[in-house]
Amino acid sequence: MKKRDIIIIIVGLVILAFLILISYFLPEKNNEEGAITVLTDKEEYSLGENLKVKIANNTKDKLCFSTCYPYYIEKKDNQWITYKYEECPQEDKVDSCIDSEGIKAFELKIPAVGKGTHRLMIQACVGCQTNQLFTKEKELFSNQFIIK
Repeated sequence: MKKRDIIIIIVGLVILAFLILISYFLPEKNNEEGAITVLTDKEEYSLGENLKVKIANNTKDKLCFSTCYPYYIEKKDNQWITYKYEECPQEDKVDSCIDSEGIKAFELKIPAVGKGTHRLMIQACVGCQTNQLFTKEKELFSNQFIIK
């Protein structure tokens, strides 16, 4: 081998070591907790107005939701308080799902709730199947929004 070839190999190894070192210190992409986002389309709503929600599932697992109450509205009053819902009149089963790396959007009409700061709490199960009994495994929370 010539001296030039040895220098090229050494420079290549230094670059490779540098790339490995940089990748070690870069933050990891989170594929579990925190990789699910629930966002509303606005920060302020009036009673009776439509609220649009987008859920992005950036995990490796499928997320599924309840047929009875796919979401709950919570109000901030020093701590988060969930509004009371009547008992579900049917068997609570898995209704709809979001595949890994998928997005689901839905729209709901703001019910007659108190004015103030609110958020959505969405219960989900991981890897479950449509029409099986729903068992809550995760609670997902939207951004805060104001109802005026």
